[in-house]
Amino acid sequence: MDPEATAPPVLAADTPVDEIVVPVGDGPLPVRSLDLAAALARRWGLPVRLLHATGPDPVVVTDPELSAAGARLARNAPDIEVRVEALAGDDPAAALTDIVDAAALTVVATEHADAWSFKHSVAEALVDHLPGPLVLVGPSARPPELAGANVVAALDGSGAGQAALSASAALARSLGGTLRLLRVVPSPPPGAPAAVEPAPGVGDELRQLADRVEPPPVTSWEIVHSNEPIAAIETVADRTGAEFIVAASRGRTDETRMTMSSTTMGLVARAARPVLVVHADRHAARSGP
Repeated sequence: MDPEATAPPVLAADTPVDEIVVPVGDGPLPVRSLDLAAALARRWGLPVRLLHATGPDPVVVTDPELSAAGARLARNAPDIEVRVEALAGDDPAAALTDIVDAAALTVVATEHADAWSFKHSVAEALVDHLPGPLVLVGPSARPPELAGANVVAALDGSGAGQAALSASAALARSLGGTLRLLRVVPSPPPGAPAAVEPAPGVGDELRQLADRVEPPPVTSWEIVHSNEPIAAIETVADRTGAEFIVAASRGRTDETRMTMSSTTMGLVARAARPVLVVHADRHAARSGP
């Protein structure tokens, strides 16, 4: 057992994480997501469930992708429980959504190198439809150091952004790290007086949010003036030594489904650390962080 083990965090609707789910696709082994899932499972004393949608035929005699993923976990993390399941279905996201519940944390490796390539991808579909939180591990993400891991919560002032606060605090607390609240606001237009505040009241808002987190892992909050929010968030994460960024998905205007914002997609594509994505509507039942 990991000597740094802690209780699993509550990342969605008052339900502690009870398993780590890793989707396994057709093609290269998702090494980044497998290794992170193993580390989190060891830290929280949880099983890892490997899932692979194999097509319309529910009878699968052999599944080389699942076998390879299971072998890697058995080799690198022999102390954790691994569950392996092949799913029937041509749509991997739909197949996973049917069996993954809100208490699971899904860890997804993605190779998309730019924000817009996420559109209509399996990664975006999982964010849209899975009932629980996801950690997206982009192509630039390095393996995080979990013990004492610091977390940056990227808040945007919307209900979706503020919904990330509860999950951010829980994640930082479970890893023994600190939480930094960050709000990126547009820079003043050229020629604007230096005394003009681009976002009046933002400091008071962040201070009030920080005061809501009990017990307090929040050590600081920060406002950054920038017209490039992705670069600004990554710069703060680098400067503060954060191992995770937490961001939120938000609703489409047609109110029919959720989708990642372009900022969140850009963070996943560019960040040197995993991004935990949470959902405003799926945290509405929580009374506070």
